[in-house]
Amino acid sequence: MTGVSFYDVPIIGKRLALLRELVPKAETIAVLQDPTSPAFQTESREIENAARAMGQKIMTVKASSEQEINAAFSTVAKSSAGALLVGGGAFLMVGLAR
Repeated sequence: MTGVSFYDVPIIGKRLALLRELVPKAETIAVLQDPTSPAFQTESREIENAARAMGQKIMTVKASSEQEINAAFSTVAKSSAGALLVGGGAFLMVGLAR
């Protein structure tokens, strides 16, 4: 990892659009989210609305512990996802930065 950025929910759709531009051949984009994050529901809606608007298939995986992170990455690796968007939340931002 070369850096960490903290984003707010209002720009999650723009992050999805940017990822889609960076990986245009990704038929499915995996989305990693922390279901215990206070912004989870709002973030999920924003991602789903943005994906629907751009015709992008997404696959949501959830993690709120180290064990769940390992399982989530394993699920993504075995899937047909061509890219991964990491949602917000303190656990994902701090946990993935270690």
